[in-house]
Amino acid sequence: MKLFVVSTLPQGYPIVKYPLYTSIICLSSTFSILYHLYEESNTVITVFDFCMAGIWCIYDLHMIRPSAKRIYIYLTFILFCINLSIPYNASYPLYHTGWHILNAGKCLYTTRLVARGSKVVSV
Repeated sequence: MKLFVVSTLPQGYPIVKYPLYTSIICLSSTFSILYHLYEESNTVITVFDFCMAGIWCIYDLHMIRPSAKRIYIYLTFILFCINLSIPYNASYPLYHTGWHILNAGKCLYTTRLVARGSKVVSV
């Protein structure tokens, strides 16, 4: 469980140039950490975690330029499928931690796309 929390942290690398985007990233990361701290047993936290992940994904699609959307969708879909395919057995903590690291890489890549060419004017 502690690996889950530690491997979630890099997903929360925020872009301070866009306060709303930074808030979405921080909230989503916080609920992901809470989700793993409570061992996925708290239904309210689970709902907020999944909702914030969805909001973050939608806002990513809003923020990145149209030419980068296809690669973002492919990466997101591939990582979603990988997460669903992880068997829930003794190896689950290791594989899910690896998935967190891959997902954090995608999140960092996406924030770079946003920083380079978002459609939003900074405030």
